[in-house]
Amino acid sequence: MNVKNLILSMNNITKITNLENFTNLDMIDLHDNNISGSIDFQTCFGMLKNLKTLNLSNNSIEEVNINCPM
Repeated sequence: MNVKNLILSMNNITKITNLENFTNLDMIDLHDNNISGSIDFQTCFGMLKNLKTLNLSNNSIEEVNINCPM
């Protein structure tokens, strides 16, 4: 898809899934949702090579695992 900005703040989202078709995204705003626990960055966002801005503020995220391949 040719979507560049995805703003889904304040939507009671609990999981980050199904972003693999949005490969042109350069900004995702998910602030003020109900995302919690641990997030694996590569699994959720690794396919988004153009991603420059990611807002996950005001969620209940405990940990973000960033395992970037060398």
